[in-house]
Amino acid sequence: MAQRQAGTSAKAPAKPGHRKPATRTKPVRCTVDLPPVLFRQLSDWQSQAAEQLGESRITKQQILVALVHELLGDTDLEEAVLDRLNAE
Repeated sequence: MAQRQAGTSAKAPAKPGHRKPATRTKPVRCTVDLPPVLFRQLSDWQSQAAEQLGESRITKQQILVALVHELLGDTDLEEAVLDRLNAE
């Protein structure tokens, strides 16, 4: 009782529903629909890139992850992408 009067009681439990959101650690899935011609061109490039890298294959996921890293780190590429988006 002395603790309560002195204001040193233990912390009250947090209210349900008021937790800090967890940081997402799982990869986020995204999909893209490509025109057939563009898909074939990407597949051809993918095969050539695997050969050039000495790999039996590389995945489209590897390509897209690499492209996103390049886009986010290269202002010239960013401008080129923005120009293309503006033209479409």
